[in-house]
Amino acid sequence: MAHRLILLFLMLTPAVWAAEKVLPDPTKPPAGLSAKEEKTDESSKEPVASGLTSILLKKGAKPAVIIDGEYVELGGLAGERKVIGIGEDHVILKNADEKEVLRLIPSVEKKMIVPPKPPKPVKKKMVRKVKQVTKTKEGEQ
Repeated sequence: MAHRLILLFLMLTPAVWAAEKVLPDPTKPPAGLSAKEEKTDESSKEPVASGLTSILLKKGAKPAVIIDGEYVELGGLAGERKVIGIGEDHVILKNADEKEVLRLIPSVEKKMIVPPKPPKPVKKKMVRKVKQVTKTKEGEQ
């Protein structure tokens, strides 16, 4: 059994290495944001993602976003557009005459789940209390 696990591990290891070379690291900050600029030639640089990449909401810090590989704080400029609002899944940009909303995942929208209405109460049948009257004989009291 152990031999099979070792063989499986050895077979899958090259596939993981190959995937690392093809897929960029999603946790790596975009070029230009790191404190140390790595000096590399232009052909080895990863392409900068376009559109809204990340939303950074930290307690005690100004909200920020990464748009087109640029770090932009609330109120800052992303190209020619001003960042006027940042939500947990979207950012609102304002151009000279129009507003634009960028979403992290464009095809997904949050919807509030409406709790089901409680069932209607069951109507209870009215039960009449009947007073029992006992008849007594005329002679007895």
